[in-house]
Amino acid sequence: MVTETCDCGLESPRLRLLGRSKEVLWLFDGIKVPITSIEDAIKATLNTVPPYQVELERTAGIEKICVKIGQALDQRTVRLVQQAITTSTQELDTYVRDDRMDIHIRSVDESGFYRTERGKVPRIVDRRRG
Repeated sequence: MVTETCDCGLESPRLRLLGRSKEVLWLFDGIKVPITSIEDAIKATLNTVPPYQVELERTAGIEKICVKIGQALDQRTVRLVQQAITTSTQELDTYVRDDRMDIHIRSVDESGFYRTERGKVPRIVDRRRG
């Protein structure tokens, strides 16, 4: 809720939208990571938000987050984006440090994104079982 006067002079309270409610990563132990945290980390590192997709997997009890970015990135930039995403929330940082979660960044072209049967590119692809 925003109660300050708007730049246009409107003085009534307004709602500030932060993104879609369904664009949340639900991880083990009830960890909830808004996709905006990942987007903000990408923007802070690259100064822009190129097309991206987040894929979730679970292997041997370890959550794996793969962020595919539709832009050519060198290895240094990949490490910076990975670090920014890892530290974007306290939960991600803690679980990565405890080796309970892996975060990977992949630079891909548009053909590297998963597409639905209708050809849409979802923001989140959950490949975990049960």
